Amino acid sequence: MGAAGAGVGVEKWVRILGDFIEGEAVEKAIRRVMEGEEAEEMRNRAKELGEMAKKAVAENGSSYSDVDALIKELKSLAF
Repeated sequence: MGAAGAGVGVEKWVRILGDFIEGEAVEKAIRRVMEGEEAEEMRNRAKELGEMAKKAVAENGSSYSDVDALIKELKSLAF
């Protein structure tokens, strides 16, 4: 699985109760996220992405600039 999480063996999304994840699969996924080199890589990537997100929403960041441009465009269209 990618940097977004650790798989626990579920192959499809279900919205009904009754489909349970085996406790061993959950334990294995938690250990994978909490221990070892892969866990360290996940934490480093999450930290990196967090820093990128903060920069994007800061003044003059890409998201900030995009929202600012959208607001200006919407104001120009207002009657």
